[in-house]
Amino acid sequence: MSPPRPWPALLVAALLLPLISRCSGGWRQDELECEQAANQLLKCCPGFDPSTLSCSYSTGCGTSYPALTVAESECIDNESCETLVATGVCARASDSLPIQTTDGGLTEHPGVCP
Repeated sequence: MSPPRPWPALLVAALLLPLISRCSGGWRQDELECEQAANQLLKCCPGFDPSTLSCSYSTGCGTSYPALTVAESECIDNESCETLVATGVCARASDSLPIQTTDGGLTEHPGVCP
């Protein structure tokens, strides 16, 4: 008797995964980039509290966006720890960035990354 073939189960999983991801909303690029930047800030910035940085996107009564834009997140992630401290990025990020919300227009915040 030959062992069972795993390909039927893999085929079913491959077909269902996109459907499950679509139904759950999946991750947005701005959320992923923000999470990576938060990790870099945690690693590089003494005293940085990641709980002050919201990287969530949600809809409901208005829309909430991650506190960091994709450009800010990429800037933070691409800099060395020394640069983040020296240019004041750590200090600005530690000032509890607001959650960006919209009721027709995006609420801006002062830039974190120069």
